[in-house]
Parts: sequence; C-alpha cells; structure tokens
Amino acid sequence: MGVIRIAGLPTSTARNAFEKLLEFDANTIVCKFFLHISLDQQKEELMERKLEREKQWKHNQNDWKEREHWNEYMRCYEDVINHSEIPWTIVPVDKRWYRDYVITKTLVDKLSALGMEYPGLPQE
Repeated sequence: MGVIRIAGLPTSTARNAFEKLLEFDANTIVCKFFLHISLDQQKEELMERKLEREKQWKHNQNDWKEREHWNEYMRCYEDVINHSEIPWTIVPVDKRWYRDYVITKTLVDKLSALGMEYPGLPQE
C-alpha cells in the first residue's frame, strides 16, 4: 500500500467510488481479503526461497530490503483497511489450512446469503 501511495495510484476515495460502482451499479459482490503473514513466518519463507533449490526461482533479494519497512507497510495496510467502505476480511496466512478455511467460509457465507435457487422449467 505504501508503494501505491508513492506511485500516485488511485486514492482511497477513488477506490471506494470504484468499489461502489462494482457493487451497486454492476450488481457485483466485492470480497476483499487481506492476507496477513507474520514477520516470523515471512522470514522463514524468505529463507526457504534462498536455501531450498526448488524454491530459489521465487527468491528476490529486494524482498529482504522491503522487509526492513515492515512497520511502515503495516501502518499503510491498517489505514487502507480502516478507511474502506466495503469491509475487508483479515486472513492470517501462517497456516495454509486456516487461510483456506477462512477464505472458503467467507465466500460460502456470502453466496449462501444470496438465497439463490436452481431455475425452474420455462413457462410454456
């Protein structure tokens, strides 16, 4: 999110307006997920990328430099989450099974709330 601010990409006002357009005018359901990894888990995954041959293709030295700005990024994310009109679901991702559960449950709950039914036969 800090990168977005620096790059001059859309403001939160513009993003909120766009989300409203999608949700209300285009009849689209917007689900927003913040995939939150802990600092310790991030370090572990970055080390795996560096040391494990099958993961080295993911390694980017710049990730270590960006990690130094962890607190700044967290403040930016918090600001965005707190100033969005459409709520975010914050998903802890240190355990993949739990990440998958939270996202799936959120989507199932949203879809169930629509009260959709199979269409009947067309009228003749």
